[in-house]
Amino acid sequence: MPAGVPEQGAGVPEQGAGVPEQGAGVPEQDAGVPEQDAGVPEQGAGVPAKGAGVPEQRAPEQGAARSAQPPDSALDQAMRQLAWYRKARNRAKLAHQSSELLALLTTSATVLVSALRAPAAVTASMAALTLFLTGFRQIFKPNERWTRTSVAWLTLHHEITRYLHRPPTERNGDALLERVMEITMTENRDWVEERGHDGGSAPS
Repeated sequence: MPAGVPEQGAGVPEQGAGVPEQGAGVPEQDAGVPEQDAGVPEQGAGVPAKGAGVPEQRAPEQGAARSAQPPDSALDQAMRQLAWYRKARNRAKLAHQSSELLALLTTSATVLVSALRAPAAVTASMAALTLFLTGFRQIFKPNERWTRTSVAWLTLHHEITRYLHRPPTERNGDALLERVMEITMTENRDWVEERGHDGGSAPS
């Protein structure tokens, strides 16, 4: 090759020489752009939970209003006396009905065994049982006892009912106690007078 002639391609920059690479100097996509949701609080962040800070609503317990009221000692005493009369009435009723029924059965059985010419021991036993029931009714008088306790129970029951139907501010506990004592004393006085008529004059 003659001298002074540059070689093919001499002084020619290589392909792509001095040309910046693709994307060189160009900021990357999304560079400097805040990410989505950046700085945005998460859903529910900083928001108080449902009902947070709100006092929980509670239904008053059953009987809270009752417990606030002072106990009624007069009513308690009247209820105890009423329960006693109810038990005494039921016992007297059972004793009266049982003794009457047994007396009727033994009397009828005595007549029957006599007619059938049963052994004397059987007839005498039935007659003795009839006599015992007759004496039991005369001594303990379950029928009269049943009547007295029924009257006392009913009277006291009416007094308690009237007391409870009044407003709490208008109830008079002292008056109720006086009625309880009056009913009790009346029932006891009737019992003493009855005993006095059976065995002589009643004690003064």
